[in-house]
Amino acid sequence: MSAMALVWTAIGGCTILLFVLYGYVVLAKRRWLRAGRFVEDRLEAIEAALQRNADAKLPLDALVAMAAKHRAWRVATQDFLARRAALGGTDEEVERTRALARACFADAYRRGLTAGRWSERMNAIGYIALFRLEEFWPELAWALNDERRTQPERMLALRALATLQRVEAIDFLAASPKGLTDHDIRHALMPLGEGVLHRCCVSFDNFAPWVQTNILDVLRVRNIRDEATLRLFERALRSDSVELRIRAMKGIANFGTVGEEAEEAFLARMVDWRGMHWSEKLMAARWMGAIPNDRYPPLLEQMLEDAHHAVRYQAMQSLMEYPGRRARLERLSAAQSDRFAGVLAQEMMERYGYERHRA
Repeated sequence: MSAMALVWTAIGGCTILLFVLYGYVVLAKRRWLRAGRFVEDRLEAIEAALQRNADAKLPLDALVAMAAKHRAWRVATQDFLARRAALGGTDEEVERTRALARACFADAYRRGLTAGRWSERMNAIGYIALFRLEEFWPELAWALNDERRTQPERMLALRALATLQRVEAIDFLAASPKGLTDHDIRHALMPLGEGVLHRCCVSFDNFAPWVQTNILDVLRVRNIRDEATLRLFERALRSDSVELRIRAMKGIANFGTVGEEAEEAFLARMVDWRGMHWSEKLMAARWMGAIPNDRYPPLLEQMLEDAHHAVRYQAMQSLMEYPGRRARLERLSAAQSDRFAGVLAQEMMERYGYERHRA
């Protein structure tokens, strides 16, 4: 056989092989697409059955048996319940979701909490918190205090305990705050209900300073407005810590009101406002705009001389909350002795268009 014939034979063989491989890929893709559609159809059917069961309040035994027997049912059931738990609903709907999750997955979560794989332990803690399975709190408390576990795992257990409204979360913050970041502390405090947070107010002095600042921040962000919270802010206003005083002023400004004793303490401190840290001066200027008092405008005008632009600007903003704005701005803009105050007054007049309105 000549060399040319061998070449053509090789080319023909390769062409046939390519056609065979192409045909195999096409058939495999079609099978994969059919299998994918089959799985999607089955999962939709499972979810529809779960929805009917949840809506009709049928017995859980059949669903539990299916979840135990078939992995597809298990996965679909957990995903379905996770979506329902995230969406919330009436108390009855939430309780039924919790009951189904408990019946189907409690044993699996209990095994997952002590599994060798880190991801299994994390998933178990996450689902326990999502479904609010209160019976797992002892295991979560043990995981939280187990120093052999990773920091993310322990912090997730701390947040799970807080989600379950367990005082063990507060006890841990009071007893073992070393190494906790502000992010860790806030994530533990944010899920707590007002009743549990009130315990933080009562035992405030038992917490480390960096935990106390986060407690004040969370009380303000959660907009908890009761007598105990206001009294805690007023007490923190007298603290020796700059950070606590700043957060106390933020909280009181959010309330928009303050007791007479706390206000007198604030005014006494403002006598030496020039010696304060600039961030405390900034918050003090904001306070004086949020809680009007006839004694504040002279202080705010003095603060227009501060070296920090943020303090000067906030002082001017707070002055705008008092009557006689236009006359004050004209007087300050004409003042030759204070360049900062004059420039800010001019900016404010341009911003608010006092030549037309807002006298």
